[in-house]
Amino acid sequence: MKEGDPLAVYKKYKGSKQGTHFIKSGVEKRLNEAGRACYASNSTCNRFNMKWTCHSGRIGATALLFALHRDPLLIKNRLRWASDKFEVYIRHTPILARLHAEAGATNIDAYNEE
Repeated sequence: MKEGDPLAVYKKYKGSKQGTHFIKSGVEKRLNEAGRACYASNSTCNRFNMKWTCHSGRIGATALLFALHRDPLLIKNRLRWASDKFEVYIRHTPILARLHAEAGATNIDAYNEE
């Protein structure tokens, strides 16, 4: 999309003759305002070293779906990923850390062929 293209168009007021629209920069501005409002009182949180974008929600949804279902096909279908690029966003998640910890706790002696 081009910078000024609307992401969504809606009627703000019941009798409106023209639509009101969201553009990318306006949505991202609101996301960052909301984030500042949520995290401003937490001085130990460095969330604003990075900028939140419209893509942030998709990345978060990808990580959450993987954590809940561990089903790549579900992620691709529900979030409309045309490729496997979504896998980049699930590499460093708490669910993977837990799975690795569980794998490390496996009794490998049980698999010896003696």
